[in-house]
Amino acid sequence: MDFIFHLIKVIGTRVIKIFNWIRFKIVEPVNGWHQEHLLAAKLSTIGVFLGILLFIFIDARIAAPMHSRYASTPLNEAQTLGQNGQTEMAITSRKYNAKDHFMIVKMHASSSDSQPLDPSNVKFKAQAFGRKRIPIEKIALLNNDYVLVLSDLQPGYRAVQIKVTNTQVTTSNSITDNSDDDDSSSLNNSSSKKKASAEGAGSNYYNFIINEDKKFVNNSLQKKSKSQYLIQDLQSQISKLKSQIKDNNLDIDAGMKQAQADQNAIDNINNQSKYSVNKDHNQDKIQQLQSDYQSQQDQITALNKKNDKYQEQIMLYNKQIKDIKNGKYTFTDN
Repeated sequence: MDFIFHLIKVIGTRVIKIFNWIRFKIVEPVNGWHQEHLLAAKLSTIGVFLGILLFIFIDARIAAPMHSRYASTPLNEAQTLGQNGQTEMAITSRKYNAKDHFMIVKMHASSSDSQPLDPSNVKFKAQAFGRKRIPIEKIALLNNDYVLVLSDLQPGYRAVQIKVTNTQVTTSNSITDNSDDDDSSSLNNSSSKKKASAEGAGSNYYNFIINEDKKFVNNSLQKKSKSQYLIQDLQSQISKLKSQIKDNNLDIDAGMKQAQADQNAIDNINNQSKYSVNKDHNQDKIQQLQSDYQSQQDQITALNKKNDKYQEQIMLYNKQIKDIKNGKYTFTDN
């Protein structure tokens, strides 16, 4: 029994010695170092955290282009070229190749008075934020459509102003545009009066605004030649005409079926009239059916004429495409 008590005492003494060694040799030195460097550790942690936030902020600023203070002109919303004009223009699409520094803008012109618009009378000028002039090439397509190729447009341009001037405008005062070099139309002016003229309509022009945005960046976008854009447009017009012919054929088929139904109903009434005393009523119904039958026939004739016209136009478009490819087509100076 004494041996057991002695063994327990020895073990307890050694455990206390080990505990004290750990306390004085390891725990207290580490705790002392921690207390001495606690402030530095906290400051380091805060510094790293602030550094991460700063990096995220800078990266976000680089990735997200700064917009100008002007609102972008909405797509597919026609804007009047001039305060007193009848011609309207709309941006239908815009794509930007940030790698090769060019933008493709497509626009469509229309007129409320149905007067034709000569492409040679439509002038386009472009500038980036800060009045930097941007080289612009105008390509007039079919049906008052235009392709604009803006070159030398570096990332970070913030905004592009496209000034579209209609020199064909006719007013009682023979308004003309002399503001090409006027600072009032610059994107970087600050006064409210000048800001108003930097966007929106002038005497015979409209300033379209396109703000820099990642949404329409496409670095696989390729710049095409005038011939390629015109061929592409002609092919698009051919596809539209073929689609219209297909729709017309469906209407022709429906009209033929209705006309046949009218004829069958007329024949049936005529057959039954031999056994009916209500001949006046039958005759009124026959006249109604004959009127509808003739209406269907007239519609079928009109649709066939349209299809013939569309087919002829498709042939001419294909001939134009062939002439362009063979170098026989002469582009007008627009």
